[in-house]
Amino acid sequence: MTRSSTVRAVNALTARWAAVLPAGGTAFTTAGVWSLLALLADGATGAVRKELADAIGIPADNAADQARDLLATINAMPGVHSALGLWTHEALPIGPTWLAALPERVHGQLTGDAVSDQARLDAWAATCTDGQIPSMPVTVEKDTQLVLAGALTVRTDWIRPFTPGGLEAEAGPWRGKNLAGLFRVTALLNRVGVTQTPVGPVTVLDVLGTQGVDVHLFLGPEEASPGARADGSGTDPRQPEVSSARRSTPLWHSRTRAGGRTCSQPRRRTGAAGGDGALHHHRPPRSTRGP
Repeated sequence: MTRSSTVRAVNALTARWAAVLPAGGTAFTTAGVWSLLALLADGATGAVRKELADAIGIPADNAADQARDLLATINAMPGVHSALGLWTHEALPIGPTWLAALPERVHGQLTGDAVSDQARLDAWAATCTDGQIPSMPVTVEKDTQLVLAGALTVRTDWIRPFTPGGLEAEAGPWRGKNLAGLFRVTALLNRVGVTQTPVGPVTVLDVLGTQGVDVHLFLGPEEASPGARADGSGTDPRQPEVSSARRSTPLWHSRTRAGGRTCSQPRRRTGAAGGDGALHHHRPPRSTRGP
């Protein structure tokens, strides 16, 4: 089972990234990349080891075990899958003891044949994201020495399906445009509420999915900066990290219930990029699956 210290560390990294969000809308999570950084911290030395330990928020000596625990916990959740990839060229020296301790099927070889290497990495991305990302969002060259990748997918069916339709935005960068939207009517008033936060009132909407996957939509005040924190200290591992967003750009979070413990992250469709850098759509999911 994932330790509470690991969950706090993942949420803390998410909060630090959220604090420096760009002005435009985006979607991201650190839940998919934290384990990769932790494994790298375990194998690093000197200043790099300290820098990676600072990034993941735990001592490097404990990082590998907690990385494996987090991966196992995520992959034990119905509808959730996480995968890591590390490809190295034979010219790049890697400690054999560290390589042997990596989780199964994480490490692969780069041959120097850019075409075949790219094909294998593209196949990895497509397989690990169930086809939602058909190719690796990096270009492999013949002199590429190292590629790191993380993929995280979440799929669920909504307990009460949505109906697709059109809408027109009244504010923000999509003002006046005809957009695709999703609609649903419910008599359960406790699914939506408004809470007062340090950045102003935040509207909260809960969308319940099957398999224990819930989506929490947070809509902050228009004048708040995209990375403004709205959750206080963010030290409770059972609660999602909350950041405000512009009124036209709601920030999504998902929370997966797993044995009473929560691993929370901003909602995204899927991811497969070194450093978890692949950014994807910001539209609500269709009724048959999560974003």
